[in-house]
Amino acid sequence: SRLLIPVDTHVLKQSRRLRLTTEKQPNAKAALAITTKLRRLHPEDPIRYDFALVRAGIEELRGKLT
Repeated sequence: SRLLIPVDTHVLKQSRRLRLTTEKQPNAKAALAITTKLRRLHPEDPIRYDFALVRAGIEELRGKLT
């Protein structure tokens, strides 16, 4: 419950799309903003959505490459 979501390009893009952050760079400020909003959904484990955000971003990119 005290961890911050790791933010990479994929997480940042999907998080911006979902309005979880307005940050333009994958940095600590973005991680804090995203985690804070996800904590409203699941206070005990806000980073449980990490895989879903990463996977959505990867699948979107993969669709553009094929």
